[in-house]
Amino acid sequence: MAEHWNNAVIREMIRSDNTAGGNTVRGFSQLSRSGDIPFTMSADLLDEVRIFDGNDRELLVRWRSVGGGVVARIEIPDDSWTVVASMGDVLGALAELEGADATPEDVVLRLRALGIEDATEPMVCYPAPGC
Repeated sequence: MAEHWNNAVIREMIRSDNTAGGNTVRGFSQLSRSGDIPFTMSADLLDEVRIFDGNDRELLVRWRSVGGGVVARIEIPDDSWTVVASMGDVLGALAELEGADATPEDVVLRLRALGIEDATEPMVCYPAPGC
């Protein structure tokens, strides 16, 4: 029989992670402003904001090209489900964008307003023609 996970169990897991010496600083990074672009972009991935909880768990907001339009999706890696319980404020802020054709910049502004640290590592332009 599968173990039943309720909100109290998930909150306790997060609390114990946070008090076990984990990094509790929440942060985010935006792919289009980072040095990771050449390594992670694909034909349909237009941008990504990766939001992490400080304990190696994350949720991602990805903008993809689908059927000639742009679609924003929230994705949670299979090892990060407990992040949902720790990011109620983030999900609430994202819910405010419903129906607004939210851009990555809209998401970044809301994350900054919540006091979440921008951990985007900027692109490094090596001396080359066009840099």
